[in-house]
Amino acid sequence: MNDTLILKWGVIIKKLSVFLALLAFFLCVANTKAVMAEQDDAEGIEVTINGLNFFVDSQNETATLISGTSKKIKKLTVPDTISYEEKEIPVVAVEEYAFFESKKLKTVALGKNVRRIGEAAFAFSQKLKKISVPGGLTEIDDAAFAGCIALKKTGIGKNTKIKRIGEGAFAGTAIIYFSIPNYTDEVGSAAFSLCQNLKKIRIGTNCDNIGEGAFSGCDALDTITVSKYNRAFKIIDGIIYSADGMKLIAAGAANGDITVQEGTESILPYAFEDNTRVTSVILPDSLSDICENAFLNATGLEKISFGLGIKQIGLNAFYGCSGLKTVVLQFGKDNIEGYPFENTDDGIQVIQG
Repeated sequence: MNDTLILKWGVIIKKLSVFLALLAFFLCVANTKAVMAEQDDAEGIEVTINGLNFFVDSQNETATLISGTSKKIKKLTVPDTISYEEKEIPVVAVEEYAFFESKKLKTVALGKNVRRIGEAAFAFSQKLKKISVPGGLTEIDDAAFAGCIALKKTGIGKNTKIKRIGEGAFAGTAIIYFSIPNYTDEVGSAAFSLCQNLKKIRIGTNCDNIGEGAFSGCDALDTITVSKYNRAFKIIDGIIYSADGMKLIAAGAANGDITVQEGTESILPYAFEDNTRVTSVILPDSLSDICENAFLNATGLEKISFGLGIKQIGLNAFYGCSGLKTVVLQFGKDNIEGYPFENTDDGIQVIQG
């Protein structure tokens, strides 16, 4: 690997580490509570079968994969069922942190009964290239595959029954194309952030909640489509808007000089975060609110032109926009709450129209 690639992935891992740090307390507490609950309340036992450790819930007659007995597993096949006390017990989940930072793991095949992949279950398994999932999988929890920098193939399609894709679930992976299933309601914050190879995203029928920064830092993203039956979002010039056009949700595949659609009233947090490709933005008179961190580290941005309706600019909305040189206002700055620009030694020129 050359020095440029090493540096590139080093930056990605650093950013992902920060993201996971924000989740760390929650994840650790949740994991501890889950373990304590199993120990104190659940009726079951841990068993080891073919080099894999399972928790068998004897009350519900289900099994959860909790870890492997070896750190050298390269190919993981999660069985449909395991035999316990002369019964075939379905394996329904992969536990939190089950294969976190696995050094050797390259492929994962989940059995047909798996319904949930737990928090950070495979996170930072840097040799993991391919996963295959059952059609009945319903949840991919927070950071499940975050930092799996070799992961390209997920086996997830538009008809997979996933209801929720958690925060940072695929952050920093090498995925090239992803179809958010028609059954998916929610895509969590930063779910696909820093996916440097991601070129195409399809948003499914039922998706009505895309979290902040879901596609931040996806520099190669050039195509976003949405199911014709989706009633929550629309795509204009590669930008994701709410269906009514009032909210700009994510820059998505926007590139070069863009004009935000008239009728848009707010730009949501992290909408243009880490965007390197948008160079200038013209905002409509209808826009009144730019939320916090909306253009955070949008280093490609050189010029922004405000419309007549702007009233508020959130905290750090333009923080880290190192390329910004020109700001165009239609009236005085005193009417804008949180106005962050001045004619300064940074080279930013403020022009009043």
